[in-house]
Formats: sequence, structure tokens, C-alpha cells
Amino acid sequence: MGIEILQTILDEIGKQELFPGASLNPNKNGTCIIPLPGDGNLMFELDGREEHLIVVSILGTVTPGRYRESLFKEALKANGLPYPREGTIAYSSKTEHLLLFEKMHLPGLTGGMVVTYLPKFLEKADLWRQAVSTGAVPSVVDTQSGLGLQSLLGLR
Repeated sequence: MGIEILQTILDEIGKQELFPGASLNPNKNGTCIIPLPGDGNLMFELDGREEHLIVVSILGTVTPGRYRESLFKEALKANGLPYPREGTIAYSSKTEHLLLFEKMHLPGLTGGMVVTYLPKFLEKADLWRQAVSTGAVPSVVDTQSGLGLQSLLGLR
């Protein structure tokens, strides 16, 4: 039953042409992986209980050291922002990947709702992916320029 729900949502997303030419079908593991420009991927799958759609973007590999500590501090600050915060930053110790994910409650969820949510999620993922790839630490609040995640997300 779950794969049908996921496919219905993916079909609705496909009608919006947000990802032209991308195959919006789950693989044998029940995950739909959409390549993004650059190094990114966007993944859709259902949680084990089939109560939530999980949206994930891998932000990059982060090895142990001072950089990872600084990055994690800013990730915690970003995760502490009030809703809507466009995803939660997490770390997989198994793969050493930093991730951005969102759990969307399935009952009543439509592909149109997902499409409305995705632009800011993808913008945040891109900002963090670029930072990880260049060894930078994105600042939640850049006191000199007023830019950073709060500005990016429209918060002041």
C-alpha cells in the first residue's frame, strides 16, 4: 500500500514539472532519488510505519575535526530556529554525511503541498552543500552583513 501512496505523490509532483526529465519512481527499496544540479540528490521515501513522507538531501561528507565541530554548532543553531525552518540538519555517523531532512505527515498530503514546500528546502540544502564542499561554515546570523540562514529564510 505504501508504495502506491508514494507513487501518487510523486506523480502529482511530476505534473508540476519541478524536475523536468527526472524519473519520479521509487526504486526497489522504495526510495525515489532525483539528481540535482551539481552534486546534490533529493530523496523521497516513506517511513517504516508509512505515516510520513521523508524528504532528504545529502549535504556532503564531514570528517572528524575542528571543522566538523564548528559546522555542527551552526547546524544546531539552524535546527533551533522557529518553524518553518525548512528541514532539520542531521548527521549520519555510519556514512559521515551531513543531511537535511523533513518529515511530512501523510494523511492529507498532496504532491502540490510538497512542491510548494520544496523551493526553500532546496535553497537551504544548496547553501549548506556549498558550504560543506568548500570547507565553510554557514552562519545562522552574520552580524556584519545581515546575511546568513536567517536572511535566506526570510527571518529577521
